[in-house]
Amino acid sequence: MRSRPECKSSCTPEQREKSPSAQRSSGKKIAYRLLTLVMSQADRLISLTALGMVMLYNELWNIVLFRWQNPYAAFLGVLAYLFPLLLLPGSI
Repeated sequence: MRSRPECKSSCTPEQREKSPSAQRSSGKKIAYRLLTLVMSQADRLISLTALGMVMLYNELWNIVLFRWQNPYAAFLGVLAYLFPLLLLPGSI
């Protein structure tokens, strides 16, 4: 499988957002914001665990839907994806 080339300075903002490096750094940005905004140690742990679960579920959902092309399993994955996603805003 051929990967997309990294964006250089000639890329549009839309192309930069879709680049693999931009997608990887978005998790780092969210983790940084969670660590700086959340004061309680327990809330930080819950937030980072939920963030890790959301990122893992997102990757698994992409594999199920796009690689295996199984819409029923992808639907079940979305239901499992909602639980940690709903935990994130409550912990901030």
